[in-house]
Amino acid sequence: MALGIPKTGIGFVLLLSLLASLCGIAAAQGNDHSADDGQQAARAWEALIRAKGGREKLQSIRNYVMTRPLETALEVFPCSHWLFGYHIDLSKRLEVYDNDKKQLTLAGVHGTEKVLNENWETGEGCWYDQVPLFLETKWYRPIPLRVTREKVDKKISDVLEVRIGDLNLAYVYEPEEMLVREVRFISGGVMLQKYRFDKYVDVDGIKMPSLWGIGISASKFAEINNLTPVTFEFNVAYDPKIFKPPFVATTPDAWKINR
Repeated sequence: MALGIPKTGIGFVLLLSLLASLCGIAAAQGNDHSADDGQQAARAWEALIRAKGGREKLQSIRNYVMTRPLETALEVFPCSHWLFGYHIDLSKRLEVYDNDKKQLTLAGVHGTEKVLNENWETGEGCWYDQVPLFLETKWYRPIPLRVTREKVDKKISDVLEVRIGDLNLAYVYEPEEMLVREVRFISGGVMLQKYRFDKYVDVDGIKMPSLWGIGISASKFAEINNLTPVTFEFNVAYDPKIFKPPFVATTPDAWKINR
């Protein structure tokens, strides 16, 4: 049976007007909801920044050294990277990214040196080791998107999702303490990787985890039980020659200017 909807005349015009009004109301409601999500996320982000140590402290960081078992890394902002570590067989590993040349060099890989022409400024390399750990720096500030709530490890936690580069990051924290316990890397709704942090300590006025775990496969995302010790130093004096060839390092403290 055909419906009695007029195809022409005043009735059709009124119908179009009604539909347009309804669509406008729905769109406005959707925009309001999105705006509310953004405002709530922005407030939560500011609260996390304060609990971390404050924006002034975070933006004062120029570099940091991170030490974990079998690995020492120096990150010089905005985008230089030096890492000395060991493979599973305890052979030495050296990784250097020079911000000036935009080259990533892997030295000591099977006794050879390999140069990868990767521009981290357009990818994840520059912010990848800054934003998950520090929330934001002078060079990188994610866009807060939304806050949800879920049960993590039998505790009710807030999940703040932000946008940075081509990925979304989800920061999981307990609202009572506002310290991030988990960072999820998300692309297209799929979780690619997960960090877990625990036992926060004060480092020059900034709250940093002293235990860190990384989930590197989907089967291990549910639980990361093997948290390893991690320490941080900020704004260290380092030898700038470590970012220039030839790349030579035989000990984890080869970055130091007076070693």
